[in-house]
Amino acid sequence: MNQKRQPKGITTGGQFAPDVHAESTIVLDEPTAPTATKSDRVMAELSAGVRGLTESGKWQEYLDTQSKFHSYSFGNAVLIGLQKPDATRVAGFNKWKELGRQVRKGEHGASILAPIIRTQKDENGDKDKDRKYVAGFTSATVFDISQTDGEPLPEIAPLLTGVAPEGQFQGLSEVASGFGFRVERRELTGGTNGYCSPSERLIVVESRNDGVQQVKTLAHELGHALLHDEDNDLPREHKEIEAESVAYVVSQALGIDSGGYSFGYLTSWGHGDPEAVEKQLKSSGQRIQKASHQIIEQFGKVPTHV
Repeated sequence: MNQKRQPKGITTGGQFAPDVHAESTIVLDEPTAPTATKSDRVMAELSAGVRGLTESGKWQEYLDTQSKFHSYSFGNAVLIGLQKPDATRVAGFNKWKELGRQVRKGEHGASILAPIIRTQKDENGDKDKDRKYVAGFTSATVFDISQTDGEPLPEIAPLLTGVAPEGQFQGLSEVASGFGFRVERRELTGGTNGYCSPSERLIVVESRNDGVQQVKTLAHELGHALLHDEDNDLPREHKEIEAESVAYVVSQALGIDSGGYSFGYLTSWGHGDPEAVEKQLKSSGQRIQKASHQIIEQFGKVPTHV
């Protein structure tokens, strides 16, 4: 399952992709495995962070902007993917202007099919504005946000930035290996930060993100690896909330504050309802704590090559 999922559009990719679901060494200091009290505190921080985000107005601002993006048909989504495989958020020239951004000169957009809407006439031959029909289709051009400049769009889950402490990614990769998963860094498309494939025993992490984001993503995918095999029939929302909660707990133990990303991610998968997220956190609390403890405990035992 993959990660970046936002509520609308073709903007997202994923962290749980369905199974398409040297000479010297150092020993890292073992992170303190979360006690019940610590775990309860971290889980409470998650709930509070989600509630704070939804009550601050940022969530509504995000939704207001998302509502201005057209929901593309399956056929057009395929066309966009074929022409702009790295596209994350697309709109027409005028829509970008409306959003305070300008398509750069010389950019070539993706061609899609746009319906031609006609107004039917009533029995008197007058146009009836309430009766419209599709008379055919014409070609239209859309551009990805990467082809534009201007005002930044609201984000609720901005990527983490900065260099990760030495050895953390490799250490978590060794943990994954101990659980029977190999880890690869790749350049992914569609805004995907990573994915986990249980059938292939494979975790892939976006190589162009900053180090701290890569560590957090790997922790997220490890959550999927431990909690969600290919036969798991939990709803997608539950899987993502569980995996990101594991990532938050593990990141905290490693000294990375992932709240800026995790709170928005959980809010997105909770559809902006903090009570729904809190309910899920309580329901999955033991599963989240067990998976987090397994990862943190094994990380502390890993000799990391440098």
